[in-house]
Amino acid sequence: MTPPYEPARARQLRILLWVVIAAAAVLAVVAAGYLLAGAAPGLVLLVLVVPAVLMLVLGRTSLQLLGRGEPGAKSWIVATAVTTMLVALLLSRTGPGGFLGLLGVLLMLVALLPARDG
Repeated sequence: MTPPYEPARARQLRILLWVVIAAAAVLAVVAAGYLLAGAAPGLVLLVLVVPAVLMLVLGRTSLQLLGRGEPGAKSWIVATAVTTMLVALLLSRTGPGGFLGLLGVLLMLVALLPARDG
């Protein structure tokens, strides 16, 4: 069984997946701040907590599969990229929304574009 990505591409993907996980952790901290400030819990749950949990779970699973070199890693990475872009659309009127959109597009491109022939 050959790994789905060459080592250089896998390294790039690992970096981007760690950034997705860090962004999700920041969303979770912001959600906690809003809850402590007295914001509507249902709204915070819908807009920040659920997207953060999805990004964390998908990013972590993608990293694990990529580390083991499993062929299913590509599907999980694409799912992580799509989820990140959807969260970016949800937060599109904010600065973090733009950052997440860029991150999702970069992750998708690195995951799906064919490797260059040296």
